[in-house]
Amino acid sequence: MSDMKNKFGDNVSWFCYEGAISLDDLKEDDGSLPDEFEVIGEDGQGREGSCTIGVIELLESAHAEMESMKKQLASQISASTKANHLRVKDLERLVSVMGGEPMEQELISKDENGDFYWRCSGDLLKDK
Repeated sequence: MSDMKNKFGDNVSWFCYEGAISLDDLKEDDGSLPDEFEVIGEDGQGREGSCTIGVIELLESAHAEMESMKKQLASQISASTKANHLRVKDLERLVSVMGGEPMEQELISKDENGDFYWRCSGDLLKDK
């Protein structure tokens, strides 16, 4: 299982979509599904073509793509968290330079608009 690779590249999502439509139409009377389906399309120059997609191969490719995307997302979240942590450290230094005491800060959450919520010395602050 660990050797699964995305054999369809950027087309994996489109093939999954096409498979969802095609396989629903190709159901057997007993409810079983075929192990492959045909995708028909055309290239940028208008030439038609087709290919046969194996369902298991497509599922493996989709799984590999999702795992890759999860790793990329985790990496981006980690980088964003580190950048925000550095920003807080810069603010703490600025407060210290200005003669104040740095506040204890804790990142509480980030909402869908990209706003961060911090707990600073017991108060909840909203920051962009």
